[in-house]
Amino acid sequence: MGPKERIGLVLSDGTIIELENVCEKPEAGFEIDGMDLLQYEDRTFASWHTHPGSDNNLSVGDMHTFLNYPDWRHYIVGTDGTAEYFVEEGKLLQCE
Repeated sequence: MGPKERIGLVLSDGTIIELENVCEKPEAGFEIDGMDLLQYEDRTFASWHTHPGSDNNLSVGDMHTFLNYPDWRHYIVGTDGTAEYFVEEGKLLQCE
C-alpha cells in the first residue's frame, strides 16, 4: 500500500484546512466525511487533494466529484505541481 491521498478545503476567508480522508482505499482515492462537508460547505471556496506518486491529471473519480461541486475551484497536487480545475456551463475545465 502506498501513501494516502490527503484532502482538504479552502474556505472563503482564505483559510486552508486538511480533513481526514475516509475513503475505503485512501491510497487510491479520497472522500470527505459528510459531517465535515456539512460543517464547511457554505463557506468553502475550493477543494484540494493530493496524488502522491503521480501527476496532477484528473481521475474519473475526480471528475465526478468536481462536477458535484460546480461552484468551487478544485486543486490537485501531484508530483508535477498543482493543477486548478473549475466547472463552467456543466463542463470541467483546467486553468492554464
